[in-house]
Amino acid sequence: VQDVQVGTASSPADPRRPIVGVTISTYLFDVRMPFPVDIESDNVGGPSAGFMFALGILDAVTDGDLTRGYYVAGTGTIAQDGSVGAVGGAAEKALAAEDDGAQVFLVPRDDYEEARRWVRRIQLVPIDRFGDAIQALCALSPLPTGASPEPPTPCG
Repeated sequence: VQDVQVGTASSPADPRRPIVGVTISTYLFDVRMPFPVDIESDNVGGPSAGFMFALGILDAVTDGDLTRGYYVAGTGTIAQDGSVGAVGGAAEKALAAEDDGAQVFLVPRDDYEEARRWVRRIQLVPIDRFGDAIQALCALSPLPTGASPEPPTPCG
């Protein structure tokens, strides 16, 4: 926690209304991994894919299929302590995942009610922490088509 004293500026839309601008940066933030990580995200941008990128990395560097053969989608930010944070557009993201054939959608708990708005078939799983997602995926019964009956390494 850091206390910072800031000033206000006039809003461009209403000069009588004071505003404060805030930018959060990861400047000089450095994470050392025991192996190289290169994510080709194409047109995916912003922090809302961080949680799913982290799950994908875990699945890639451990034995077995963490998805247990399911088409899993999701959204959420991820913090250093493993907490999964809310994002914008959870309802639209869940619907797009359902329309694309996903069977399971991992969603930050704070976005769960919004994500339920339009979906009908997809299984929504509210997540608070990274470990919750691992437990939820490990609890899935493996699909008979293609998934190994052996539990993946993270399910240990």
